Amino acid sequence: MFDFEFKNIQFVNHLETKSGVYLWIFHADKIPPHIGISIDGQYFSLKAKGKDENISDKSIFQVIDKKQIKSVILKLNIKSNLELFTSEFSCFQRAFRIESSCLVPVRKILKAPETILKLSDLLRYLETEQQIEAVFGLYLNNEYKGIRFYTTNDIQQRIEALNYVERKNDLPKGS
Repeated sequence: MFDFEFKNIQFVNHLETKSGVYLWIFHADKIPPHIGISIDGQYFSLKAKGKDENISDKSIFQVIDKKQIKSVILKLNIKSNLELFTSEFSCFQRAFRIESSCLVPVRKILKAPETILKLSDLLRYLETEQQIEAVFGLYLNNEYKGIRFYTTNDIQQRIEALNYVERKNDLPKGS
């Protein structure tokens, strides 16, 4: 069951994201997927292990290609600036609960309501506001339709699992 279905996905092998704002959805077939955002070729994302700030989109495409990550990239019809991205991401250190998930700084940059806690809700908001200009798919099969249904509890559990793995990896050997 899908919580959000995309219209008109353009399946591509590569994409130019040097100009404009793009919403990146990684592991688009998983529950929950991970998101990031870029402006003019500079990528930002909040993760359990920290954050990506001002990373070249070329580096992100290299990871997608190397691991063949099923991804959706949306070109957004919004105006913004690098300073806003930098400012919003500076408020966070890492994702460690639903209130600081990967979605939160993206939601703030996009000036979406604070009640939006899931990607599908953010996508519906962007669609309603006519802010989705184009949808691109990488490493997706032709049957891919959209974001599968999940709950905020699924998000919290995923964040906790990622943080547990990180803490476990930080323990001295033999602990």
